This record gives sequence, C-alpha cells and structure tokens, in this order.
Amino acid sequence: MVGENNIISINKDKLFTSANDSFLKICRLEENSKKHAKMYQKAMEVHDNGIDGININAIVSFYDKSIIKNKTIVIGDIEIDFEFLQKVDKDSVNGVYFYALTVGECNFESEEKIMDFLYADIWGTSYVDAAEEEVRHILSDDAKERLGSNVDISKSMGPGYFGMSVGEAHKIAKVLDYDKIGIRIKESGMLIPQKSCSGFYLVLTEGKNVFPNECMYCSGNSLGCEFCRIRGGRFQ
Repeated sequence: MVGENNIISINKDKLFTSANDSFLKICRLEENSKKHAKMYQKAMEVHDNGIDGININAIVSFYDKSIIKNKTIVIGDIEIDFEFLQKVDKDSVNGVYFYALTVGECNFESEEKIMDFLYADIWGTSYVDAAEEEVRHILSDDAKERLGSNVDISKSMGPGYFGMSVGEAHKIAKVLDYDKIGIRIKESGMLIPQKSCSGFYLVLTEGKNVFPNECMYCSGNSLGCEFCRIRGGRFQ
C-alpha cells in the first residue's frame, strides 16, 4: 500500500513564467492594448511588493491500486466516496497520489485599495495553478520510476471535481499531515491559507483516457450523474 508522506518545496522563481501566463489569461489582458499595458504594470507592482508572501510547499503520498474498491478509495478506516470510479477501467489504474499544496498568499498594502487586493488575489490563484501543474510533473516522473515508462498522471481530482462531495475534503486531510506544510481545514472543508488545494491523481496506463473532459468542470453533483446527457449518451 505504501502511504509515506513526502514534502515538496518549490522555488517560486521557477514558477513565475507559468503563473504570469495564468494571470494574463484570468485577467484577459492583451499585449497590444495600451490600457491593458498600464493595468499589467500596476499588477506587476503588486506582484513585486507582495511576492515575499508566496511560499510554495506540497505534501504527497503514493498508494498502490489496491486501495480502489468499486466507487470508494479505502485506506485503513478512511473511506473516500467517489461515484465516478464506477466508470473507470480498473485495469488501467496503477496507483494513486494524494496531494495538498499551499502557496501562502501574495501580500498587499490595504483592502481599501480594491485593485491591489484584486491583483494580489489573482496572483495567488495563478501561483496555485502553476504549483499544481509542477507537482503533477514531479509525480509523473516519480510514477515512471516506480511503475515503468508506460504510465501517466491524470488531471487533478477530488472534492468538487467529477461530482465528488466537498465534504470528502476532511477524509483527504486524514491521509496527509497538513500541519507539516502549514495548512488547516475548516469545518466547511475550506483550506487555510486560502491559496491552497488538495486532491489526488490517478496513475493511469499511458493512452487510457478514462475521464471525459466534460466531467472535469461539471457544476452538478454526483446525484445527477446518472441523468447526465453527456455520460448517458457518449460515455456510457
């Protein structure tokens, strides 16, 4: 089963290009617009003033595929319900990586300066996106070392994705020692610091596309999956 918690620290400078691309995409800033150039200049001032608050750490843990039981992930007395697992070809799953990461937050002078607050918040989100992708690459390399070159890592999944209840977040918190990277979880399932995220990746046999993209950002909940036009038509 394995299950050892390992900490990954990531240099924020390494992620700037990726975080910057994410920031521009979120803000829909265009290079050829003079107005947008001024906005970006201000955004970079906020970034440079607040970057000291960005500290990127992740905690990860690998488990072999024996923890997957029909629609549930079972680790000791922890049972994580994931309805969509019923649709997954279990022979294509080789393992599971649980992860949690935090980037701290991009500091800002005052909440009264609305644009500074907004830009700082978006920079924080952008670094979360960049950090999550970096962790995915690191785990992909680790999976190939563990299991061979013919495996790949799925997109991130967990509470709020593929119909999984947000309430399952507390169960993932039992798998990983959040204290080691300064994360705590509220009763609602929200992580603190806010610029944090958690979930898991499936290790899949390369070329096995077991998760339709349409399900990744579905706003419905798992109770509606059996009535979904997409799943009922194209994917069942």
